[in-house]
Amino acid sequence: MEPSMNDKPAFIYYMNDGVYGSFANKLMENFNVIPIVHKKYNEEGTIFASSLWGPSSDGLDQVVEHCVLPELNVGDWVIFENMGANTLGQQSTFSEVQRPPLYYLMSVSDWYEMHEAGITRDTSLKNFFFVPSCFLLRYKQSQRLPVKS
Repeated sequence: MEPSMNDKPAFIYYMNDGVYGSFANKLMENFNVIPIVHKKYNEEGTIFASSLWGPSSDGLDQVVEHCVLPELNVGDWVIFENMGANTLGQQSTFSEVQRPPLYYLMSVSDWYEMHEAGITRDTSLKNFFFVPSCFLLRYKQSQRLPVKS
């Protein structure tokens, strides 16, 4: 299923971060993000037209208007690439929404490369969160949904 401008989302998900937090660039520029689901996914599994919203209850707090995702549950992780330091400085305290915790993630191959270089012994990585069995659903709206493990 590919979403189009006329598709109504089958699921509307509310996340613990939005445009008044890490996605503030969305309010000021053409900043599009692609959600990556961190859960085991069956290629034959059902996917649904979805939209992603921040926690503020404000109509501007829409992070992703249309995307296709498997059915998610409370506690499932949705990951966004390239959400680094430039997205943190613009966070506001609108509506007293709590800022979500930060987790640093990397691929297994990058982790081993850093480990071989001796970098993982560095104390600066003591707060690093590593997910050894990360199954990511990556897609583009014009492509079939591949599974990357």
